Amino acid sequence: METLTDHFTEIVALQKQMGYTFPTLLRPAATLSEISAIEKRIEVSFNPELMELYRFADGTIVHPELPLGKIGLIPIYRLMSLSDAADCYWMYKNHLGFDLFEEWENGYKPGEKLFPILADSGGDYYWVDLNDGTENYSKIYWTNTYPSSPGYTFLSLSSMFRTICEAYKDRIFFLDAEGYLDEDYDRWYELARANNPGLTFWIQQD
Repeated sequence: METLTDHFTEIVALQKQMGYTFPTLLRPAATLSEISAIEKRIEVSFNPELMELYRFADGTIVHPELPLGKIGLIPIYRLMSLSDAADCYWMYKNHLGFDLFEEWENGYKPGEKLFPILADSGGDYYWVDLNDGTENYSKIYWTNTYPSSPGYTFLSLSSMFRTICEAYKDRIFFLDAEGYLDEDYDRWYELARANNPGLTFWIQQD
């Protein structure tokens, strides 16, 4: 059975074949003590997949001379370092509040144990749901600043990285003429929906 690490390794190899910059910006893997320090700081326990993610790489280097479209794991979303993610979590927990993440259609609120892993430049994030004991534990939640309801987009981190990997293999993600990472939106939604059955987010995109 393929793991998150297997998918991430293949993603990096495919990106290198494309001549994309992401592999050159990967930070070294976090140590177990570094991960433990973050857990203690934010008072949230990581699940095994989140541990595995940061044991592969501690996010990416934010290069001031490169726009987000040239450094993202997926189009316009960068992989956050442990430190940046913890700062983001702390800001929401202590200042902004997680009530902002209420789903419009049903009033659902995921709880405050959400750990961000991907960020764009405008306040949009993908979060791992670490609210243990709930039906959505370990799923991936997407929040945004545009007029669209937040919601669960992937069943797990492994499912997310498997979907991303397949998007690179099938050239759903590609480099445009200027070297920016772009995507075929319709095919991306179709792939994500197929790999993550039962999530209403992708159904609502029809």
